[in-house]
Amino acid sequence: MYHRLKNEFNIVQFIPAIFSFLILGIVSALFGFENGLKALSTVIAIYAFVFGLMGYIKTKNAAFLVTFMYLLLLAAVFYVLDFREFQGGFHQFKPSTKLIFVLFYFTMLWLLYLLITKKLKWRGSELFELAAEFVDEANDSFTDRPRAVGKHNLTKHELIDFAVYMQKNLFCIFRHEGNRILLFPLKANDEFSVLLKLAINEEKHSWIAFEFTGEVSVHISQRDYLSYKDDLSFNQLSEDMGMLMLRFADQFGKGQQSRIKDRIDSMKTGMFI
Repeated sequence: MYHRLKNEFNIVQFIPAIFSFLILGIVSALFGFENGLKALSTVIAIYAFVFGLMGYIKTKNAAFLVTFMYLLLLAAVFYVLDFREFQGGFHQFKPSTKLIFVLFYFTMLWLLYLLITKKLKWRGSELFELAAEFVDEANDSFTDRPRAVGKHNLTKHELIDFAVYMQKNLFCIFRHEGNRILLFPLKANDEFSVLLKLAINEEKHSWIAFEFTGEVSVHISQRDYLSYKDDLSFNQLSEDMGMLMLRFADQFGKGQQSRIKDRIDSMKTGMFI
């Protein structure tokens, strides 16, 4: 399958790991390796609340609670780690240490399953791929003006439920703004910056606006437009993104949520884009 998005490397998703290793190295050099591990444990515990618990509070996606538990247990592993215990083998560990390690390996396998099945992946890349599937190439067609694409027939409460569904399944993140709902398709490398900010930059990120009065408009950001390999017809891309989301809204209104998931899952993309 030909993918129209570039495979872009983004260092943002590696910043937490880089920062953790820096803390470990600096504290170990100044105060010894055991204290370095305890400092690393503190940093990882903070990550558990920021990237695990905050992710759950924002999306109500239970998979983030697994991330929360995994990071807390990883922090506990580094905190209780005593290399002298390793000399006698696992059976020489304290009962509390054994319990922490068992729970850690269990949640690690659980988290690995969630990552492989993409239940912890923001699926914006799939949405951008689906929107561009049949778009023609065209030079110099970008404009930063939102484009009206059609009308929906959902009630206000149905529209809010649709937005909650899209966010809970990590298809989009939404914002209730006055008399409309904004849906922001997030790619995997956008999640850290968005979760850590109180507001989303409407110019930097693409969005689909569902007015309570029925109108639907689309804004494709320049950054997202340039993430495609080819120069695409901007109007057609905006139109197809809007029609894709209108189709999903219609299917949600009919109780056909499984069709939404199947369509998004049909577009195979990498785990980290």
